[in-house]
Amino acid sequence: MTTSPQKLHLFRVRPLRTPKTPSPPPPPTPPPISALIRSSATQNLRLCRATHARIVTSGLSSDRFLTNNLLTSYSKCGSLSDSVRVFFDRSRKTDVVAWNSLLAAYASHDRAKEGLCLFRLMLRSSFPLHRLTFPPLLKLCSSSDPDGCATASEAIHCYSIKSGLESDGLISSALVGMYCKLGSIRSARIVFDGMSKRDLVLWNLMIRGYCKLGFAGEAFCLFSELHRSELRPDEVSVRCIVGGGVENSNIDQVRVYGIKAGLFSMDSDCGTALGCFSEIMKSSTVSGDMSVMMALKAATRTGDFSVGARIHCVVMKNGLFLVVPLANSLINMYAKLGRFDYAWRVFNMMEDLDLVTWNTMITNSVRCGLNVESISLLLDMLRYGFWPDQFTLASVLRACSSVDESSSLCRQIHVFALKTGESTDVFVIQPSLAPMRTTKEWATQNCSIIEWVASIWALAMR
Repeated sequence: MTTSPQKLHLFRVRPLRTPKTPSPPPPPTPPPISALIRSSATQNLRLCRATHARIVTSGLSSDRFLTNNLLTSYSKCGSLSDSVRVFFDRSRKTDVVAWNSLLAAYASHDRAKEGLCLFRLMLRSSFPLHRLTFPPLLKLCSSSDPDGCATASEAIHCYSIKSGLESDGLISSALVGMYCKLGSIRSARIVFDGMSKRDLVLWNLMIRGYCKLGFAGEAFCLFSELHRSELRPDEVSVRCIVGGGVENSNIDQVRVYGIKAGLFSMDSDCGTALGCFSEIMKSSTVSGDMSVMMALKAATRTGDFSVGARIHCVVMKNGLFLVVPLANSLINMYAKLGRFDYAWRVFNMMEDLDLVTWNTMITNSVRCGLNVESISLLLDMLRYGFWPDQFTLASVLRACSSVDESSSLCRQIHVFALKTGESTDVFVIQPSLAPMRTTKEWATQNCSIIEWVASIWALAMR
């Protein structure tokens, strides 16, 4: 029996259709305020405009909080025209926050004329002046468009007095900064002297103003007055004079003060610190160890062995070698400069030792690859009656892995750590002790993730 071709197609197996995978749901849309904050942080104008459209379509245009943030976001995204359009939108009511936000926008875009015109419009609208109204106004007066700004600054100063806000710290600092930028240092000093309470920001603004306008003598007098007050000069105060571009015989005293007070960062001021130390030596004021220790740190950063050796000579000459912290700094400097033989000499000459001295020697000997010497130092440390801490044991344990009979030494130190209770220090001791445990010990004890990682790393290194 034969089947016709017309009937065969009825029995053909049709391929199964694969079901379509449903597309993932779209991510949830963030609320408008979060989108505005994100657009301001990233300066994304497109996101800001999209959020503006969402606010309008959602019927939230009357929300003052959202619209004020929208105004600020447009300004931070570089679109001042959009900020102005949001402000003058007739569908919303303006408040003092909106006025202050637009004034700040004009100030950030250096638009002095438009900002002052907006302030006049604000006065005609009978809005009360807030303490946050004056800083952007005063910034506008000291902007790069000085036409009429001198007269406007005096008028705004009068408005602050009239409003009873002149004694406010924020406004007084803005007034001093404005007058200094306009070159009216006398008016700035009048505002400064009229303040009953002066913070360090106000002092630094006044000192910087004197330095920029070339009044070096007045700047040093004000610095001395600050030093005698309840406040103390900070790094900004010292940098205003040292980096102010003025020349005066007293500037070296300020440098010396900066290095003695530890106000210079060793990451970027090694040359300044060493220069200050040379001035200290010239003025014969090497009476404390703080300035020498800062100079040693600077010499270590620069990697100049000759500078460190000269500082060592100054220490010996001035009888400061008996200061234990200073001797520890010398050991650390020589070791980090790769001259551990000099570090040994300093160590052997020391009469008084402390725990920091032993730890400095042991740690640096391990760093220099002197593993046997580090273990010998540990034994000497115990003979002298010093009790090792977690840092001592951690350094010695790192040295044991490269010494013959390391397993026996590690187990002895492990027992010592257990007896003294130092083995509970997870971040220092346990990572070093972890590779010594057997598989059975790992199975019977509850170990932390740090111990597991340390053991795996140690086995991989082997």
